[in-house]
Amino acid sequence: MKGEKDVIVFDIETQNTFTDVGNGGCAKLLLSVAVAYFYKDDSYKVYTEENIGEFLPLLKAAELVIGFNIKGFDYPVLEKYFKEPLDGIRTLDILYKVHASLGRRIKLDYLAEATLGSKKSADGLMAVKFWRSGRIDELIDYCRQDVKLTKELYEFGCQNSYLLYRKYGHLEKIPVGWCEKED
Repeated sequence: MKGEKDVIVFDIETQNTFTDVGNGGCAKLLLSVAVAYFYKDDSYKVYTEENIGEFLPLLKAAELVIGFNIKGFDYPVLEKYFKEPLDGIRTLDILYKVHASLGRRIKLDYLAEATLGSKKSADGLMAVKFWRSGRIDELIDYCRQDVKLTKELYEFGCQNSYLLYRKYGHLEKIPVGWCEKED
């Protein structure tokens, strides 16, 4: 896949939580870090509030943008920084595809563990704690790991047309087939 397409996999973390912002939702959350993986040159790049504007043209130019709950979380947070809606970007949201196929949401951690044998190193609340305590390198590493897991789930789904999850202790397949259809 490297070098084949202008495909981006990304994730963001925030400085605050929904508890902090009350009824404000995603629009009130502040970006701490965004990490993006670029297939065209096999590289990871880090963005903060200071340079997040550089990321928008890359998202808009991409053939495909991949993430996990980016339609429901990452895009709404980023829209305030970009001052425009991101719904026109060609997007594969793995969480949305899993929900459409299975009828319910499954956490990234659960999909990664069942499908890849890998687990997340922390969670979103821990990421906010990293930010608040100035542990920026740990925050970036955590976000990069989420991007890597998302990328590997995407690739597994392309190669096998399914992901795995545990149901009552047994592995079950979730049909995805996103590469055949080129969503």
